[in-house]
Amino acid sequence: MSMHGKHVAAIEDFKAVVAAQPQNANAHYNLGLEYFETKDYEAARTQAKIAQDLKFPLDGLQKMLQQRGKWTE
Repeated sequence: MSMHGKHVAAIEDFKAVVAAQPQNANAHYNLGLEYFETKDYEAARTQAKIAQDLKFPLDGLQKMLQQRGKWTE
């Protein structure tokens, strides 16, 4: 499986976790990281904002999006 394929598979896994546990900030953050890796920056930003709203303590995803000009806060 290619790296892209692995990221797509991970997206599906994290989407299932988020659906089952919508308050799981870690799952939203990791879903955002996987979207970032597939260059779906809009979806990554959405997940980063949800994780932030849920008080997720890390901001690496936001910084990665800022570097791409995809984070506005």
